[in-house]
Amino acid sequence: MIALILGGGGHGSGSAISRRFAREGWQVVIGDVDATAARETASQIVALGGRAEYRAVDVRSRVQLQDTFLYARSLGELSAVVNNASAVDAIHPDQPLDHWDALVDTDFIGAMWSTRLAIDAFRESGGGAIVNVSSTSALPAKRDGGSPLYDVAKMAVLRLSTRLAFLQRENIRVNCIVPHWIAVPHIVQFVAGLSIDEKAKRGVPDRLIPVEEIADTVYRLATDAALAGVAMIWPDGRGPVPLEE
Repeated sequence: MIALILGGGGHGSGSAISRRFAREGWQVVIGDVDATAARETASQIVALGGRAEYRAVDVRSRVQLQDTFLYARSLGELSAVVNNASAVDAIHPDQPLDHWDALVDTDFIGAMWSTRLAIDAFRESGGGAIVNVSSTSALPAKRDGGSPLYDVAKMAVLRLSTRLAFLQRENIRVNCIVPHWIAVPHIVQFVAGLSIDEKAKRGVPDRLIPVEEIADTVYRLATDAALAGVAMIWPDGRGPVPLEE
């Protein structure tokens, strides 16, 4: 079985997700705009006896996405697609109207077209699973800080995922994770520099989510045949639990 992990390189949850699938015997195709990061994660997997390939792909490019899907499908049966790519570097809290295109095109439009390409592939092969990545920042109606368009993009990803639950009748399952603050290196460093008051103002939870927990949840959503149109949320950094809407 082949798993395509978009945004699957680096040192964060994407890399953890790629390694999780590989440990379970999947052949992993790691797509990332940072080819060095994708290659590094693939090398780690191969060094541990797993199977992994990497592709440099900018999810904002429909042509690059299509080529990546064709490559993944050329290796065997594509059975899972994870949309984890995010333009987090485009978030500028002091300039909320800038960088909107980069955010929306990466975090929503890229995920949307990848989801569509996966649906087309799974319809031909007989089924598969898609897991999209949202964020708890999309849920409050009003809040200070952050990026309005990041929140809008992540809400769109959440709604797209749950609205596609009907595809389960075609053996295509679309699910979503809605994590709170994740313990990736740049977030850990950022939080370490905040005072207690600053943490409270920004809503920083007492517990940052380990990347391994993110990876375990993504793998469950991709492999549990009973789960479709489900969003798993870490409401306060603890969980995950199904989001009740």
